[in-house]
Amino acid sequence: MSADPWETVLSPRSGRPTSGFVFLVGALAYELKKPVCTAFLDFSTRQQRLEACRREVKLNQRLAPDVYLGVTEVTGVDGRPCDHLVVMHRMPEDRRLATLLDAGALLDDPVRQLARMLAAFHAGARRASEITAEGGRDALRARWVDNFAELRRFHETVLDGALMVELERLALDFLDGRESLLASRQRAGRIVDGHGDLLTGDIFCLDDGPRVLDCLEFDDRLRYLDGLDDAAFLAMDLEYRGAAELARAAPVGSGALPTGPVLPGSDRAHLHRTACPRRAMPGPGRVGSTGCVLDQRRTPRRGRRAGPHRAR
Repeated sequence: MSADPWETVLSPRSGRPTSGFVFLVGALAYELKKPVCTAFLDFSTRQQRLEACRREVKLNQRLAPDVYLGVTEVTGVDGRPCDHLVVMHRMPEDRRLATLLDAGALLDDPVRQLARMLAAFHAGARRASEITAEGGRDALRARWVDNFAELRRFHETVLDGALMVELERLALDFLDGRESLLASRQRAGRIVDGHGDLLTGDIFCLDDGPRVLDCLEFDDRLRYLDGLDDAAFLAMDLEYRGAAELARAAPVGSGALPTGPVLPGSDRAHLHRTACPRRAMPGPGRVGSTGCVLDQRRTPRRGRRAGPHRAR
């Protein structure tokens, strides 16, 4: 930790950097929601921010109950509440999975621990008719269509327009041919209230097991998914960070998670690629307000081959 016990930093959770700040104070971290309203969330009133804080704590305690401690008030000079903070135990930066990847740490065991943790989480996750519906062909198709529509304004500036049109056609054609498989996953109870945003920057590999933070809380429907979708999102981020071999060893690549019969390679690849436009959304979405795109053109680091799965 820093020698300075008082630090103010932008939230390291890069998926939604414009929605709040995280204040690091000694052994604790406090998250303050910004009073913003976007296409994805509305924190414009204090009551909405309070509800968002409570929801964030409740949902994230499923995977990190000892990290998310609760919600506290911010008081003004008059002593009256004026806002709210999520209170968390501060995680050690050097144990962040993304940091370990950059350092070239040996990560076979931590990833296996993470797979077992996610397996137990998905096995006990909430299931309901409205959740199951989100795993069907029509719901998934609508997500693809919405993602491509949102990205269309960046054709020929950030993105190759012709390529994006072809990708949309291929993705929708693929889904149309997998209706029966998706329906079988629904019938088998594989669609759960999952995490929805598994990224290496939000996973901490501690001695007593992993801690997974920052689930997707602003839209329930995006968190209602096949358990393999969660694993695919993590595999996508590992691959993006140059850990392709580790990504293949992750749950979605090896079938390590007991999320039902192992899918054919093409279907696992589809789940993997479904994560990519979702991950791309925050970057281009900031172009209008910041004049820059974060991460979208970064070249993934290339990994060394052979040997145990080390972070590349």
